[in-house]
Amino acid sequence: MMIRESLDPGSKHAFVYVTPRNGVASQVRITTNASSANVNQTGITAPHWVKLERDAEDRFTATHSADGVS
Repeated sequence: MMIRESLDPGSKHAFVYVTPRNGVASQVRITTNASSANVNQTGITAPHWVKLERDAEDRFTATHSADGVS
């Protein structure tokens, strides 16, 4: 799941995803054309719920759950 400032290369973005190899990972670029920062938690496999939330101050939170509730 990804949210981008625009479709331009180097745009600000936030995303969260689950893969067989990397578990749940998230990435963010807070400044246009800057490097992205990554965080991942291994040992998690699909199917798995991921959620990306934006608050009123445009801050993003990435969360994940095995059952979509907890």
